[in-house]
Amino acid sequence: PYYTTEYLAYKWPQCIATEHFKYKLKNRKLTPKFSKSGNLPKRPGVLEELIQPSTVMEQAKQEIEDKRYADLNGSFFFLETATGAYVEQNKDVMFSAGSTIKLPILIAFLQAVDSGEVSLTEKLTVKDELVGAGAGGMQYKPLGTQFEALEVADQMIVVSDNTATNMIIERLGGILALNRVFKSWGLQDTYIRANLPDLDGTNSTSASDMVYLLALLERGHLLSMRNRDLALSIMKDT
Repeated sequence: PYYTTEYLAYKWPQCIATEHFKYKLKNRKLTPKFSKSGNLPKRPGVLEELIQPSTVMEQAKQEIEDKRYADLNGSFFFLETATGAYVEQNKDVMFSAGSTIKLPILIAFLQAVDSGEVSLTEKLTVKDELVGAGAGGMQYKPLGTQFEALEVADQMIVVSDNTATNMIIERLGGILALNRVFKSWGLQDTYIRANLPDLDGTNSTSASDMVYLLALLERGHLLSMRNRDLALSIMKDT
């Protein structure tokens, strides 16, 4: 229900010290409300300095906990990378990943493209053991049908295609190989334990891992700028 942001120093310097916008989503329109804050937003230069406390966002968290979702036992982590402002609840709790596991798989795929291990134009084949029920249309293609690797990765994210995901997992060396890659990035709770659709919910992640991964991606720590932009472009089409 709420989206909170802060004035950027380079855009409205006359306001930065005192005012923050707080928006409430109502009838698909953003209605501004002002709240005071004594802390200047920071624009960190390195990832380690990214996360900064935010009075405004903590206030939003308190409203969520006390007024609107008192019975919800949830996990969330919202981070504004421009300022480092954040709000979180149980961000380090491990939970079933569902289709969020496809994000680190996409990044691992494009990292393999950067290293030359994988080509975007190579062909991947639909195999019986890789067909995954649920989301996506590749499961209905005849066995032996081939697609370019980029199309498979695109479908994995854009329509959450489970068969496409399994094809990418196989191409990158399998579950254990991908888990080693995730660990090398510093992810602590993100593991693949089964191919998709993983109806038993054994694949795992945490809100903290997902935000950390997106911050690494946004700051260009994992991919070349070209493939970082490709990843973001694919995600925007979801």
